[in-house]
Amino acid sequence: MMPEDAKTLETLLKFERNYAVSAGAGSGKTSALVGLYIKLVEEGISLKKIVAITFTEKAAGELKERIEKEIGLRVMPAPAVLPSNGSIGGSKQGGEGSPRLAGSGVWLKAMQDISSAPIGTFHTICARMLRENAVEAGITPDFRIMDENESLMALQDVVRKTIINSAKEGSSGARYWIKSMGNSRRLADPILKIYQNIRNHGLEMHDVGGLIRGEIFLKDAFLRNILNLFDCIDNKLQNGFENGGVTGEKTRKYFEAFFDTWQKINNGLRLLDVSMHEEAKEIIDRLISRLPKSSRGVPDSLKKDIYSAKNVLNGLKEITASYRTVPHIRDFVDLLKLVDLRYSEIKDKNSSLDFQDLLNLARKMLTSSRDVRGYYKKAFKKILVDEFQDTNGVQASIVYLMAEKDDISMDTPSINSLADSKLVIVGDMKQSIYGFRGADVKVFGGVIKNFDRSSILYLENNRRSCRGIVSFVNALFIDRKGCGHDGIIFSRNAMQRHTRDEDNDFGEDARVEFILFGKGKSVSGGAEAVRKMESDAIAKRVLQIVGSLDVVEYNHHLGMKKRKAGFGDIALLFRTLNDVGIYEDALRRLNIPYYIVRGSGFYHCQEVLDIYNVLQHIERGDSDIYLAGVLRSPFVGLMDETLYRLVRRLNESGKIICRKISEGFYNEKDFRDYPEEEAENIIRAREWLIKWKSVKDRLTIAELIETILADTGYLAGIISTFQGEQKVANVKKLIEAARRFESEGNATIRDFTYHLKKLFDEPPREAEAQITTEKMDVVKIMTVHQAKGLEFPIVFVPDIGRGLPAIKDRIVFSPCLGVAAKYINEDGADEETSVLRSAREDIKEMEMNESMRIFYVACTRARDYLILSGESSKKCENWRGVLDAMLDNEVNDFLKDGVLDAVRVINTNGSNIKLLRGDILADENRAPEAVPDIIRHGKMPHDVIKDIFDFNPPLVRELVIPATELAEFMTFPEKFKMSAVTDSMDAEFSRRERARDIGTFFHLIMERLDYHLAGKDAGYVTFLINDIAGGMRISDRETNDITVDVLRYIESKTFREVLDAREVYREFPFFMPVRENGFTLYVKGVVDLLYLAKNGIWKVIDYKYASQEGEETAVYENQIKIYSAAVSDSFGSDAESAILFMKGGQRMFKTERFDIESFKKHMLETGKVFAGQLR
Repeated sequence: MMPEDAKTLETLLKFERNYAVSAGAGSGKTSALVGLYIKLVEEGISLKKIVAITFTEKAAGELKERIEKEIGLRVMPAPAVLPSNGSIGGSKQGGEGSPRLAGSGVWLKAMQDISSAPIGTFHTICARMLRENAVEAGITPDFRIMDENESLMALQDVVRKTIINSAKEGSSGARYWIKSMGNSRRLADPILKIYQNIRNHGLEMHDVGGLIRGEIFLKDAFLRNILNLFDCIDNKLQNGFENGGVTGEKTRKYFEAFFDTWQKINNGLRLLDVSMHEEAKEIIDRLISRLPKSSRGVPDSLKKDIYSAKNVLNGLKEITASYRTVPHIRDFVDLLKLVDLRYSEIKDKNSSLDFQDLLNLARKMLTSSRDVRGYYKKAFKKILVDEFQDTNGVQASIVYLMAEKDDISMDTPSINSLADSKLVIVGDMKQSIYGFRGADVKVFGGVIKNFDRSSILYLENNRRSCRGIVSFVNALFIDRKGCGHDGIIFSRNAMQRHTRDEDNDFGEDARVEFILFGKGKSVSGGAEAVRKMESDAIAKRVLQIVGSLDVVEYNHHLGMKKRKAGFGDIALLFRTLNDVGIYEDALRRLNIPYYIVRGSGFYHCQEVLDIYNVLQHIERGDSDIYLAGVLRSPFVGLMDETLYRLVRRLNESGKIICRKISEGFYNEKDFRDYPEEEAENIIRAREWLIKWKSVKDRLTIAELIETILADTGYLAGIISTFQGEQKVANVKKLIEAARRFESEGNATIRDFTYHLKKLFDEPPREAEAQITTEKMDVVKIMTVHQAKGLEFPIVFVPDIGRGLPAIKDRIVFSPCLGVAAKYINEDGADEETSVLRSAREDIKEMEMNESMRIFYVACTRARDYLILSGESSKKCENWRGVLDAMLDNEVNDFLKDGVLDAVRVINTNGSNIKLLRGDILADENRAPEAVPDIIRHGKMPHDVIKDIFDFNPPLVRELVIPATELAEFMTFPEKFKMSAVTDSMDAEFSRRERARDIGTFFHLIMERLDYHLAGKDAGYVTFLINDIAGGMRISDRETNDITVDVLRYIESKTFREVLDAREVYREFPFFMPVRENGFTLYVKGVVDLLYLAKNGIWKVIDYKYASQEGEETAVYENQIKIYSAAVSDSFGSDAESAILFMKGGQRMFKTERFDIESFKKHMLETGKVFAGQLR
């Protein structure tokens, strides 16, 4: 340890005041915290009185584990130590390797208390306080904490319903924003994003109204700048006349005319009211038109000023647009508040809190209840906080409230109100990379700024990285001026130079490598082609490294030693995993074993997508995309040529015409042109899909997936592929997810696939099923965020040329400027606003700064070698641009040298860097074939599947059947047996699917239709129908036809009777059991419309968007009778029932009265027959 760090630790352990410890990467800050914790226990402080807080569950677990280990060493006898001479020595008591001390009773007590010690994340500590003081917090003590996915799903549902309901209720604001965004679904995304952003920054919704104020500040500042500029021009004009600067008759006349015009511009500007947008815009345009249109005759001293005057006048137009946007932003904020209210109601109903609630409620409780605050100020004698750079204002407030002096109770706690020698916070502003979760780097910066200098400690010695990497990191980041959002992130004071004890290194070759390529545009295929080339070069370099480069291994007893690198020493760290598949492919091609640590996103795995495609096609059948996915997957395995054959056919004149894949797949009969194996695969797959469609509503979702797997042998097919065990484990995890989904009351495949689709669209959150450990000899692939706190002997940082995505959102949230949006003018066109422009710039600057910090974290994970690669870029804001700026012309010189110079070592700022030409890296032999671990131990694929999957085919116990299918089987049993086949193979297949789409569209309208509003406002009906149509494949003609039919229904007697009804239920769900002699028939369904009429009679209505009654009327009659039986079961009263045919004018088909008990017996007998066929 360097002398400076030893002195710092000595000061810290004395704990004579509150300390802020600024600790660079690899400086041992966690070890310092553990050491301080142990010292406090040694001094007799109970574990219950020491709070240790960190940012993530993983970090908290590791911190607790290390503390427990240190306590254990002081309880248990010390182990034998291997001296340097290699002989076995006796036990050494009290040395560094064995810190056993007197007073072991203290340590025994500590070991007993460690499990309940307050060591955890902010969320766990806050949850603990809230449960202990539930009454004061105003919550139930048995509240449940929602996980991220659960809260996201609930919030998405709330946002969607809030938008629709607000529009239905006539909210002009909701309708404006739906129209502006295109439809309600496009509006849901920014509402959700901004709502989460606001809460992540610790703001509550009642604070949001104060965020619509950026226009005022911008207007004042902007006008000051304009008037100052115009005063400057005015002075120059005056001076030009007074000092004789204007010479020549022609120039003088120009100046006189311009001076006169300028006075009018200046006077007009000072009288301008920017809040009057249209009028102000016209005035500004007139003012701009008076400025010179060319520089001819304009003195050089004025040219730049007049150009600036045009720009600021145009900017002033954006300010006027900002003012016109304010009412609409208020409407948007009202929607946010409504979302918050509805979301809170759901959480209250379920006694649930999300993660942000834990923080907000804990702060509120500590602030409002002085008794609770006083209790914790006394209960927690010492507070230790790690990773303070990742906190926000709410979390900092909670810390300050707990660390406050006993005789103070401030509403707004601050650093100045802290008790003496109570708080230690540790952090590193350079490693603040969680801005997307609301982390605010300025919080820790404020501590460094406001603490006494004697209270700020620095850990400057890097114990992780070799000298070459440390020198490189210092050179790359320490003088990066202009990158810091608050001016302190990359300053010398905030970023101490890393140092490295020379005794820890074995020689110093180039420890940093840079794999280079030409510009993306020089490679055919653009950036993707460059990434493919880059991934190939990385894979080849991995093979070159393994077995050849030396890495350092450290053992506490044996010291340091060299060994050859293996695959397990290598990590690939990505900024984002969006294109990670390209790099996976390259590793697979060379048989390099790898593992995506904690998953690239479970719901983005191909095996999950394969099952999703099957379920979507079974349920919907309306998209060739899903069917194509099924046919190309391991389920069927058709070749691309076969898919092409399915979509082409010869017409009567012998010409090739195209058809849908589904049409060809289900209707093809002539397989003479197909390879025999492909034809067999098509026929077999067709049989499978027809079968699965016929049983989908009689099995649970999990049972259906298991049936699909059993029929196809899918698991046996994937187990022998690359990472087969992982894929099988992921399939098992998906089935478990389906069971959990159903247990929460969601029973339909459509609901489950919709749930999966939303998870696909989210950034990866859910980990893959864990079957590979990080200790196995495989290359690790992960994001930089996942690598935080870890280290690896060899780190690759690929894709450093990737830039930040442009901010194109039409409405955004900035912590500084609040909510900002574009203005939609009277013509429906977008107009940029000054606040939106400034907010985007503010967000971009924060993202750029955080991106640089992420790059810093990536580079400092490396212990022995750091290897960077990525396409070249002229943009300084991406990582490659920063590196190119540091290397100056070295890269260009190297690339110009051509193929003769594949490797070159350069020295920059004292750091040796090896440049490699990625496009000419030597070809390497493939690595030995990777064999699945379980197979390597002598088991066959089916045994592996059984071990991992514990698979058992599903058994039918009771019969669960939808009312629609039971009605069809009751009416036409023989026809029903063939319906799954004829539905798919009928030449009218596409027409049937289209009719189903239109029927779904119509039912969505009837489900969402507000009867009271529809009866008053025909415009609402049109608006609702068009909004729903926006998200479906419905033509304008079909939309218009349905609109006419719905408006006819609104004028009907039935509609008026529903308006006058005592009770009304729409989409009334039922699950009706019918039992006899041990057999139970469960019939499930949804009644379109159920109401209790004025005369006290229940009435059941089933909508059919059809124009004629045909033979299917008999089926519909049995269906409506089943509905009547279900209503009778639910309400104990008979009901009148009718089918309402809605297409092209209404016709009502009423059923005659019938004996319900006799009909239920008929249902039961039919069910027994049906169940017998299933067995």
